[in-house]
Amino acid sequence: MPLLEVSDLSMSFAEKDLYQDAEFQLEKGDHMGIVGQNGVGKSTLIKIITGSILPLSGNVKWQKNIKIGYLDQYADVEEDLTLTDFLRTAFADMYEKNRQLTKIYEDYAETGDDKLMERAGQLQDDLDAGNFYELDTEIEQTIVGLGLDSIGRDHLVGKMSGGQRSKAILAKMLLANPDVILLDEPTNYLDTAQIDWLVEYINSFKGAVLVVSHDYDFLEQITNCIINVAFGKSLSIVVASKKQCVNVKSAKSSNKNNLISNKLKLKKLNGLSGRIKLVLSQQWLNLVRRN
Repeated sequence: MPLLEVSDLSMSFAEKDLYQDAEFQLEKGDHMGIVGQNGVGKSTLIKIITGSILPLSGNVKWQKNIKIGYLDQYADVEEDLTLTDFLRTAFADMYEKNRQLTKIYEDYAETGDDKLMERAGQLQDDLDAGNFYELDTEIEQTIVGLGLDSIGRDHLVGKMSGGQRSKAILAKMLLANPDVILLDEPTNYLDTAQIDWLVEYINSFKGAVLVVSHDYDFLEQITNCIINVAFGKSLSIVVASKKQCVNVKSAKSSNKNNLISNKLKLKKLNGLSGRIKLVLSQQWLNLVRRN
């Protein structure tokens, strides 16, 4: 069963159709890029599948009990928290259990009630299972990896610049270790070293990823399937190479307006030593060959 299934999706703004009867699925292990020229509805697609906006028609079905991490750069945050305390909120339940455990030990020291120790044992098991005592190390690695160490761990979230705030939100989302990661232009505020760290993280991530990006070098490193969002209505599928699919920046804008919305789905073809192929529209394939 797919983690996400989108079917019969239609959306438009004013008199411009973005997609009509579009469909795709996101499976566990898919690292899916969303590409296309400006204005075709890439970010809109992310907002639709997160429920931020409603499509004209169609179905968006998430598998039950899926934990979704969404990089919303405009999300409300507690501005009076320090960077470290903000990142610790990714593990709020674990830190709350640790607080309860500490209180139980304090109460036991006063009362000697053995029933308290039974509850303490349960909480201790939960903390051990959740690797609680390694969380601060994980937080520190993420701070350094995304370059947040330069602003200081006691820096208030409310005093951060827009770029620093976006990095902090990204860091918290990654630390929460969701089943699905949704990213919209995640490299905007990252330098080369920080992008390399994010690439390594995503490539080791065992869940599903859906990412909008104009950084085609970044996409080339992290994706195993691509959605090409382009103007049009019909759908035709053929096989082509990943390099052709991702290198959309070489296509002519005048021809792009005639392209259709496509699903590019990863296939490992038998007998080709693991050579990676992708499916895409016949119109797109013809355009790539002409360029």
